[in-house]
Amino acid sequence: MAKICVFIILAAILISQASAWSPLSLYCYRCVSTHPGCGTPFNWLWYWGEVCPEDDDKCVKIIERKGGNTC
Repeated sequence: MAKICVFIILAAILISQASAWSPLSLYCYRCVSTHPGCGTPFNWLWYWGEVCPEDDDKCVKIIERKGGNTC
């Protein structure tokens, strides 16, 4: 059983290094209001997260209002 756990851990490390995927990275969603699920409320199931390239990056949500409409 221990050999299987070690193999799984090593495989996960190799995959994360090869694909730049990391559970410790900051992931942001990029969308516009004309896309389905991108309005208010945001439906994150429609969008893949993008890994932010820098360690000190921040995700922000920008809401633009024109008249009575939210864009």
